[in-house]
Amino acid sequence: MKNHFSKTIRTTLCLFLSVMLLTPSTNLYAAKTANEVHTYDTSSQAGQLTLDDVAKNSADAMLKLYGVSSLQVSIMDNGTKIFSKSYGYKDVIKKIAPTNKTMYGIGSISKMFTTAAVMKLVDQGKVELDKPVTAYIPGFRMADSRYKDITVRMLLNHSSGLQGTTQNNASLLGDNSTINHDTFLNNLKRQYLKYKPGNASVYCNDGFTLAEILVEKQTKMSFTSFVEAYICSPLGLSSTKTPQSKFNRTNLAKTYSSSGIATPFDCYNQIGAGGMYATAEDLCKFGDAFTAHNTSLLSSQSKTAMGEKEYARGFWTDAQDCYCFGLGWDTVKAEPFADYGIKAYTKGGDTLFYHSNITVLPAQNITVSVLSSGGASTYCELMCANLLTQYLTDKKIITPKETVTETYEKAPLPSNVQEYTGTYVSTYAGNTVVSVKDDTLIVNLQGMDFAFEYTTSGKFVAANGSLVVSFKKHNDTMYIEWSQKTTYPNLGANQLSLFLGQKLVNNPISADVKKVWEQRNHKVYLNVSEKYTSAYFVDRNINTVALPINLNSDVEGYASNMKIAGKNLCYSNIELPFLYGRDGAQVEFYKKGKVEYARLLGHVMISQDGIGSLPNKKKMTLKIPSNGYGVYYEIDSKTANKKATFTVPKNASFVLYDENGTIVTNYYINKKRTVKLPKDGLLLIMGSKNAKFTVTLK
Repeated sequence: MKNHFSKTIRTTLCLFLSVMLLTPSTNLYAAKTANEVHTYDTSSQAGQLTLDDVAKNSADAMLKLYGVSSLQVSIMDNGTKIFSKSYGYKDVIKKIAPTNKTMYGIGSISKMFTTAAVMKLVDQGKVELDKPVTAYIPGFRMADSRYKDITVRMLLNHSSGLQGTTQNNASLLGDNSTINHDTFLNNLKRQYLKYKPGNASVYCNDGFTLAEILVEKQTKMSFTSFVEAYICSPLGLSSTKTPQSKFNRTNLAKTYSSSGIATPFDCYNQIGAGGMYATAEDLCKFGDAFTAHNTSLLSSQSKTAMGEKEYARGFWTDAQDCYCFGLGWDTVKAEPFADYGIKAYTKGGDTLFYHSNITVLPAQNITVSVLSSGGASTYCELMCANLLTQYLTDKKIITPKETVTETYEKAPLPSNVQEYTGTYVSTYAGNTVVSVKDDTLIVNLQGMDFAFEYTTSGKFVAANGSLVVSFKKHNDTMYIEWSQKTTYPNLGANQLSLFLGQKLVNNPISADVKKVWEQRNHKVYLNVSEKYTSAYFVDRNINTVALPINLNSDVEGYASNMKIAGKNLCYSNIELPFLYGRDGAQVEFYKKGKVEYARLLGHVMISQDGIGSLPNKKKMTLKIPSNGYGVYYEIDSKTANKKATFTVPKNASFVLYDENGTIVTNYYINKKRTVKLPKDGLLLIMGSKNAKFTVTLK
């Protein structure tokens, strides 16, 4: 593999990080209004905004500024639908507007269905929250003996200590394969925990996949069948489905690549963690089941338990935040409603293409939901907050408050400031380096320096006041906290406070172990086990299927953020609550012949040393091996700039990357059989075992 190509890949810390918070993408579509339903009088006093105005303004912003092609919103009050509207295009090419029956992937809102399913079993006396998971899933085993201490509650409040997301072949397009589900327990058998179960709540998809399997084991039913029979049917959720359900897929809002190409339907096959589909109206019906007046699904005890401050059971930030976990819920004290003394629950969801939010006011019996194709759950959550604020204002439940900006007074640096300096590590932000220059604290985050002054509040504040840093010691480990208010034009703002990193101490390793890892340093391993239908071969670059090995130059005995535990093993042991400690990794190395492979949470990766050049032949046959793994070929100077025409077998595809690791073509998506081979690019063929490709070069 060419050095400059390897360098491009090295920028990635780990592959297949599950999406929770996304950045805005380029918008391709103009805002359009489709079908609407109103049983609520949206008129207001003269000169003031109406609920309809607020909905349109937020929708316009999402469509014009935030990469959304269509969205859907619904509000329910005391079990009655009072507002339902859709915007944009369900099908951009055919200019088809969405309706209230158009379905969207709801991503991690699926976790609420999983939580409800478990709590249903609690109500039936079949499950106890504080009993070990091993009591309900006899086949649950891990390489780390502490797994025996994981309780059912810990799956639902994200405190299990599991690495995070065993996502091999989970995020597929037009493919509801159960391979991830079927191999999940076997993959866990090889894994170590990040930390002692119960120590902290760190967002974790695998906990909900385990909870999904728990439901299946205890009911002798598939998760889909149980949800349909015991949740959807009683609540009348006719448009709520899973990838395993039988339904008309044309009812789904279409999803698009950044270049505007429609993709096969988005299919996330870790159902309990993020794989369900629904309409906004169905989600409001579901959310209504958690309000005070609704007794149709769960007992009042279970609903109350889900809304308790589960995050406070373990290590957590003291700062004001927009995320405070309950059982399933992202937060059980959602802003801005907490400022008004109103308890509010919220849950967001993201797949790679669909995004969502549901917000519930349990005492007021009000639920709102926003779903979108394109965008991010953050935008959906802000739109929900805008709509609820307007609705509560119109009902005279609240009077909107003026935003108060906190002021700070500068103070001399504390005498122990050197205790805060050093390298902090997370699974998401890489290394954060803290230093002191003159009377200023310097935080280097992802290559950028941020300057902070110490204040009488005991916190370090940036000059503009939008960034605040503080430090907290827990179990003899120092943590850096980062608090930031982010404004999203035409949508609103949120306050996000989190632990940005954990100060690591050296992990001494022997000379022979160090020698092995130095030989791997700066090498890249590429995924060969992901299916050709994977969503990670759309709209993304080589980084999403690459694992770079970089020894941490700041802390001894670490490869990036993973602790080296021997010649052929490293794994995440970072304990950061909420977000930046999520989706840890564990890598095991092994050899087949002279080629080294890496096993990463169920993925199989081949070393760059095992990749050869594409043969320079006018006509050739390329074959998938009997193990079904994909095969990479480098495009060297002999084949560069030639036109290649592929004959692609059934259930197979090829992907071509250019020298920068950017996808040039994906046959599964665009059906292009003839392509120009870019110099220093990379070809990947994928498909069924022993499948044969015919390639002609001109």
